Amino acid sequence: MRPSYLNLLDAVAAWQLVNEAGGVAAASFKHVSPAGAALAGPVDAVTAKLFGVDDGADAVTRA
Repeated sequence: MRPSYLNLLDAVAAWQLVNEAGGVAAASFKHVSPAGAALAGPVDAVTAKLFGVDDGADAVTRA
């Protein structure tokens, strides 16, 4: 199955956003509109406790 034209536009837009972020980042687009973005970095103690982040867990386990 081949990606649709909108899928290709979403991929290009996501790549541009991640490329501009300059570092470890992720982006999600749906129908050429940004649906989410994330930047890698440390999480402060208050936020970690609020979201139940385990310091020993890796990114896959936390997701």
